[in-house]
Amino acid sequence: MTFSFLTGLLIKGFRHSLTDNDLFELDKRDSTVFSQQKLEEKWSAEQHKEKPSISKILIRVFGPYFVISWIFHAVAVACALAQTQILNYLVTFLAIPSWNQQRNGLDGYMFALGLALLAALRSICLYQSQMISQRTAARVRVALTASVYRKSLRLSSATRTATNNGQIVNLVSNDVQRLVELFLFLNEGVFALPQIIGMKSNAGYLFF
Repeated sequence: MTFSFLTGLLIKGFRHSLTDNDLFELDKRDSTVFSQQKLEEKWSAEQHKEKPSISKILIRVFGPYFVISWIFHAVAVACALAQTQILNYLVTFLAIPSWNQQRNGLDGYMFALGLALLAALRSICLYQSQMISQRTAARVRVALTASVYRKSLRLSSATRTATNNGQIVNLVSNDVQRLVELFLFLNEGVFALPQIIGMKSNAGYLFF
């Protein structure tokens, strides 16, 4: 949270130019070789089926890790909805004397502390969800890009004549990018409806 793990690297970079050996070691699961091999293994088995689907392969390879982001995003949404409820209690506590007299004097502090804790928890969970989404999108990008280029090197002479470099670049720059954007924004689409319904109901409860 404090980025203190970067302190040593920043000091070393201030003293002299950084080299590859100075950088942190990449996680094996984030490497191009690992992601591409996992994708190739699943795709080899999928090709024997009547209707092979790359979408199913992506879900099997990258889906389990990506689902973790849903858990964090769900907690963040729950915190946002809970904040409106606590804010309603706090406003009522401050604005209505009769309701204030029925409560303990410490309740106002508890409501304020609850808002702060929920905001902190929401930020942590939301950024964890975004980090997992971006990490999954990066894995999808490198796996598909490596597979496309590897396939292009194995094309026969006849196929290579019918396929130009623009088509290969288009696959990597456009088609792969669409899949990457899917993983980046899927959480927002999945949790959009619960947030809209929850916010509307809480707004009605708060003001009416």
